[in-house]
Amino acid sequence: MPARTTVVSSLAKRGAGSTINLLETSNLLQIAGRAGRRGMDTDGTCVILATPFEGPGEAASILTNEVKPIVSQFTPSYTLAVNLIARGGGKLDVAQQLVRKSFAMWEKMELEDEIATAKEAHGEKFEEVVEAASQVRFMSILKDVLLSYTQKKRSVPKDMNMKQILETLKSRDLLKKESKSYVRAFQILELERNTLEYLEREARTMDANSLNEDDENIDIFEDLFAEDAAELVTQIDAQKKRVLKSERDVNRHLFTTMANAANFCMRGDSEEAEWLRN
Repeated sequence: MPARTTVVSSLAKRGAGSTINLLETSNLLQIAGRAGRRGMDTDGTCVILATPFEGPGEAASILTNEVKPIVSQFTPSYTLAVNLIARGGGKLDVAQQLVRKSFAMWEKMELEDEIATAKEAHGEKFEEVVEAASQVRFMSILKDVLLSYTQKKRSVPKDMNMKQILETLKSRDLLKKESKSYVRAFQILELERNTLEYLEREARTMDANSLNEDDENIDIFEDLFAEDAAELVTQIDAQKKRVLKSERDVNRHLFTTMANAANFCMRGDSEEAEWLRN
């Protein structure tokens, strides 16, 4: 209930799997918003108590973090359906009206309106815009998840350069630069692979031609084929080394590390994994 003063005795709450997590920014703002009685107080006061585990640093972090959007927890079930129909005296219309008033339906209608407006504004490029927006959203969530891992000092693979990944995710310019660099490295890898495939195809063709020569012409072409074959083998060996180098460049690239970090964070049933999967 609203009061002149609210007191927050702890900035942490018990989460899934008996873990203790810091409050979300929206949770703390909701609690603080209870301070001040409408029509009675001009101001409200919120007092946050320090504990052995949370202090000014944690409070400042929560208050300055981005407010995550509210997500509906409405989940239809058989029991809910039966209760709604029973409440409506067996009439489906009453149950449908109650469901339409849920926050989940409001979210759905808002989303449909936004999609319709976006389609009208962007026309044929709508799908590209949606894909780009999804990528931006995923990167933003990944940044929050990795920050959470850092703050909670969770163990991560040694090859996950958390500091460099977070610095890149926080800077749009760095992210754009790394993206272009990765695309360039991957294009080079594809080019090197195609070149190797072409050389190996040429080698197979040369072998087939040498086997199809008439016996009387074998001596004439033997030296020529041997010289060309030796040169082709040298080119193939050199090209294989180029392919290996390009593969190493792609595998060591920050974007590959970032993808591995995302896959690592999406494992399990943690709250952070759910954020990324959704």
